[in-house]
Amino acid sequence: MARRRAVLAGALCLGLGGLPACADPSSDWPSEGIYDGYYFGGFEQSEFRPVGSRGVRWWLNGDLSAVNERFHIHLDGRFEREHPPVSPVRIRVQGQLSRPGQYGHMSAYSRELTVTRVLQAEAPAPNEPIPPARP
Repeated sequence: MARRRAVLAGALCLGLGGLPACADPSSDWPSEGIYDGYYFGGFEQSEFRPVGSRGVRWWLNGDLSAVNERFHIHLDGRFEREHPPVSPVRIRVQGQLSRPGQYGHMSAYSRELTVTRVLQAEAPAPNEPIPPARP
């Protein structure tokens, strides 16, 4: 019975195009510490992709107001033509990573990273490789 569930879960991941929860190798990430990655913010989006990952997407939570203000990211869907948003933003944060589950908008994220402190935020270099959303 357990083998049947594992096969069904694997088929579900493949059949739905590799859901984020299926792509996250959960055991590879510490539950708290310093995380480097890319922040994609906007209306109904607060996504973090760790540097060097493939297909890993976490919901980003915590006080990101200074980052949002500096890079003109408006979470309410507003868009200012004279100050277009910078997205993604390369960030280094200190925080706590949740256990695997369903988080964020429409439960589309496999984990939630709660930021306790923003250590660095900058626009990525022009040719910097951004981790893909899918593996």
